[in-house]
Order: sequence, then structure tokens, then C-alpha cells
Amino acid sequence: MAGLHFSCAKWLGEDKSANPLFEIIGEELCAFVTEDEKSAWRDQFLVPFNRQSHDRQLILNPEMMRVIAQPLCRYRDELAQRLGLSSPEASLEELGAYPRAEFAEEQKMACVRDLLLGNEVCQKTGRPIVLVFA
Repeated sequence: MAGLHFSCAKWLGEDKSANPLFEIIGEELCAFVTEDEKSAWRDQFLVPFNRQSHDRQLILNPEMMRVIAQPLCRYRDELAQRLGLSSPEASLEELGAYPRAEFAEEQKMACVRDLLLGNEVCQKTGRPIVLVFA
């Protein structure tokens, strides 16, 4: 089955981990943006993100990722609490052994974790994170 995938340089995100990205960006992440971050969130992230949102390939450049890195960390921490994980880095298997169906919140956690991992590569290499539908 097709889905959304992250990549940056030689790094590849987990299979279809990017699927919840538009829901996270469009509906949830703004609650984790501080007052001091709002201008950059709007001008340096949302404007270019929305401009590309219907393209076959979405490019998240290093500047865009720097703007959302801290809000993503705060969102990840909140997701860990909602899910009842022992820490933000804890394995999702704490919620039950695989194979099993994942809840929407678990899929969001996998997306955020991959996006943060991709950001590390993005900042080190200066290359963008690319989101593709495949």
C-alpha cells in the first residue's frame, strides 16, 4: 500500500511514517509553538509548507526544520504522556507487542520521531528532508 515517506541525503524514514504529517502540521503542532516562535512558524515554515502542500514532493529545508524542531520536541513529549510511555524515547512496544494495529496517536509519534531524526541529518548535511508519496 502506498504512503508518505521521509528522506534526507542517505537517511530514509520508516515505511509510511510521514502519513500523519499534514494532520500534525495543520491541526496540532501550532498549540506547541510559543509566542516568541509564532512569527517564524508562520513566515518561515507555514507559508513555504502550504505553498508546496499540493506538490508531488514536499521539501522541508534546514531553515524550515529549525523553526519547528522545538515545537516538535514539545509535541513528542505530550504524545508520550498521552500514550502512557515511560519516556519520549521509549519504544512503542511498551503499548503492546507487534504485530498489532497502531492507534492514530502512535502513528503521530512515529512521524514526529522520524521527522526529528531526519532533522538531525538535515542540519548536519544542509540537505532538505523530502516528503514523497510512493
